[in-house]
Amino acid sequence: MIPKISIVIPSFNQGYLIEETIQSILGQNYPSLELMVIDGGSTDQTIDVIRKYDQSLSWWVSEPDNGQAHAINKGLSRATGELFTWINSDDLLAPDALAVVSALYQSGAKTIAGTVINFSAEKETLVVQKDLSAQNLLLDQAVFHQPGFWTATEQVRKTGFFPEEYRYCFDQAFFIRYLALFPNVTYTNRVLAKFRVHEGSKTTSQPLAMHREFIRIRAHAIQGEFKHLKPLLDRKIEDKTWYRVIYLVSQHCEISRFRKSLLLLTLFFIKKYARFNRFFAGSLKKLLVNHD
Repeated sequence: MIPKISIVIPSFNQGYLIEETIQSILGQNYPSLELMVIDGGSTDQTIDVIRKYDQSLSWWVSEPDNGQAHAINKGLSRATGELFTWINSDDLLAPDALAVVSALYQSGAKTIAGTVINFSAEKETLVVQKDLSAQNLLLDQAVFHQPGFWTATEQVRKTGFFPEEYRYCFDQAFFIRYLALFPNVTYTNRVLAKFRVHEGSKTTSQPLAMHREFIRIRAHAIQGEFKHLKPLLDRKIEDKTWYRVIYLVSQHCEISRFRKSLLLLTLFFIKKYARFNRFFAGSLKKLLVNHD
């Protein structure tokens, strides 16, 4: 029996890209597909594009929402497929991805991690997922790339909905919980998705906000079932704090290149060797975690 696959496309004002996303999915001619587009009330040409494919969509809506996680939760609440994932409206499904995922599911896989191509106008980079577990996600010791990650819908529902309080890292926050419950992952080297790198994406344009949010996720995790990881996570949070300091200096200090390089080198050695850096980083960590 061919499994039914549910795919959600969350979108907002990416009408110039979403048609290519839809075509990359429908063009695979998978016989049991449930494709939903959940739009956040776009004001560009997005609605015209969606209406063009109305007959091929299982459901679509365009209305204000509370962000990407909220849009995905809307789709999840309606999903009737055995497999579930989402593809952002600026990304693409790789050719034959649905056939590959379907075959793996029929062989017993419930969680599938495939290779993803990060692409831009200038270059392509292959991302091979590995070492996925709840602990490794928390400790930044896994290679995780959501567009190539597929899950059994039943297991997603047992984990709960995607946390809408997070804007950037809700997928990691969710899959930390998911992998704690369902640790078995089936890996494939087949390319399952293509992730578009461009200036308009959150990943590219707001790296500091993403790092800051992941610090919050870690801080919350060590208050619950991951208390035993607190010493390791504290060190990771400290490292991320220093990453911010160095990034801000490198991006925003209006000084000569030589002085900036000297300052960055000084910060590096303070981080690596000085004893007072833990107090400084700890104070800055509290500021970053507790204030939005």
